[in-house]
Amino acid sequence: MKYNSLTGVLAIASMVSLSFASFIPGVSAAPGGHVYSTKLTKPYSAGCAKTLQAKGKSAQRSQQICQCSLGQMQQRHSQTEAIGILIKARYLSAKDPRTGMPTPLTSYFTPCL
Repeated sequence: MKYNSLTGVLAIASMVSLSFASFIPGVSAAPGGHVYSTKLTKPYSAGCAKTLQAKGKSAQRSQQICQCSLGQMQQRHSQTEAIGILIKARYLSAKDPRTGMPTPLTSYFTPCL
């Protein structure tokens, strides 16, 4: 996920009513996890897949890893908390060498690799 993609995610997320996300058509949830709006999940998945493909992963494998990482985040955090994590990731320049993702996201990718 490149920083300009994160900026787009955050801009879109700020327009979503987070407290009513479960009532918005087009929401996504991991089994037993928190519900996230597709206005957050689609840009996240697209940016994630683009970054992983740039690191040499196939399109199919990139999508699998991105969906898994999103599921990991949904298992642990509400959408509001996830946006906070993405904001933190945006401002840190350190990247995980395996994924190219900001290091605050590493714990969500590690089980998926």
